[in-house]
Amino acid sequence: MFSQLKTELSIKNCQLFLGRVSFRKHTKFMGTSKMKNELEVWYRRFEVKLNQKETSFNTLYEMLKEMRNEKMGKEKAYEILVQLRTSNLTEGQEDMLLDLMDIVSGYCSPNVKLWE
Repeated sequence: MFSQLKTELSIKNCQLFLGRVSFRKHTKFMGTSKMKNELEVWYRRFEVKLNQKETSFNTLYEMLKEMRNEKMGKEKAYEILVQLRTSNLTEGQEDMLLDLMDIVSGYCSPNVKLWE
């Protein structure tokens, strides 16, 4: 019950941030097929890294930098992180994702901010 409420709250928060997002299980992204493929590739890359025990927060942060350098908007980056959060995560993995979501949304220190 608590996890369902927690998921519903995170979905509502994301909807407020993004306006509209697809929240079906796994990777159901919106946009053109080229954009969907790009988002799915990034989703899979993050998913693989999250499931590797030795993955650090810095590794995931560097992946966010790559996304920004490839001109991906913060809304799409946030959408990927929200999709990942709906998967079965450990507490540590979820904490890293929440920290990454804070960075993408701009709720972070100016020296780690990636998007304006």
